[in-house]
Amino acid sequence: MRCHSSGFKFAIDIACTSDADMLGLVVVRDCNLSVSTVPAAVANPVNVRDAASLTVENNVLTGDGNNDHAIYLIGVRKVLIRNNMIENHGDSAIKLLTKGFHAPACPTRHDDYSSWTIVNNTIDHA
Repeated sequence: MRCHSSGFKFAIDIACTSDADMLGLVVVRDCNLSVSTVPAAVANPVNVRDAASLTVENNVLTGDGNNDHAIYLIGVRKVLIRNNMIENHGDSAIKLLTKGFHAPACPTRHDDYSSWTIVNNTIDHA
């Protein structure tokens, strides 16, 4: 996926339609994504849930300082995040969870987590 998006709470929001679904490979590459919102609100340039694999590379992910994370993932089995410019996010730049935000344990129906790799990113003001 290559795109430019600005001014929304979620630049890219990709999720399955039910608990039984899982996406295959998702790639976000060479994008310029920015979000803006009111203080302490939920807003993320990249938000992906329940995917077998996700690559996020060579992007500029910008917040307005009021939003929470640049990349927010729930239940993504294999992750590669590299060579991104991540700037002006209110909380942690990257948040990876195995299940919903209220349940930190890996779901028993999907015990196939393989790797989460985060390398060579520039993070500024997060």
